[in-house]
Amino acid sequence: MHAASGDALYLLGYVLHREGKATESLETYTKAAQYQAPAGDDLKIVGLNYVLLNDYPDAIKWLEKAVEAEPKNKEAWYFLGRAYYTKSRVPEARKAFLTVLELDPRDAKAENNLGLILESEAQPDAAMDAYRRAIQWQEQSVRPSEQTFLNLGSLLMEQSRVGEAIP
Repeated sequence: MHAASGDALYLLGYVLHREGKATESLETYTKAAQYQAPAGDDLKIVGLNYVLLNDYPDAIKWLEKAVEAEPKNKEAWYFLGRAYYTKSRVPEARKAFLTVLELDPRDAKAENNLGLILESEAQPDAAMDAYRRAIQWQEQSVRPSEQTFLNLGSLLMEQSRVGEAIP
């Protein structure tokens, strides 16, 4: 087969992933790897396919390979952080989200997830600060995430500080 066949298979694997066909996507990525080594983004998609299959140990394995292949791939670091967090591997999740913030100092999703970590560690004031920073950083976004607002609002309610939610 021609080298472009590997590219075509990686593209097909990505399309299958986007369609939610994780098993078929993984099969296609495996075929593609027979023709050429996967790039960091390809490894990231393999990891995300395992997330879709609810197989977090394999998701973490492949997302770790993705950041090893491309240490500046902030999306791979973000998804690795989410996978770690889902498996209660909080120190590793924190490191992954901090790496995202080193690569992009105003990444609202990473900051929001740091807020979740701080909240889980019984640091409500630090968590609220993180949520507020994430909200501020996405003010100019055409599609701001409502999740940060929900996280901040829930924490304010839990702390009986609802009045602080009103600007």
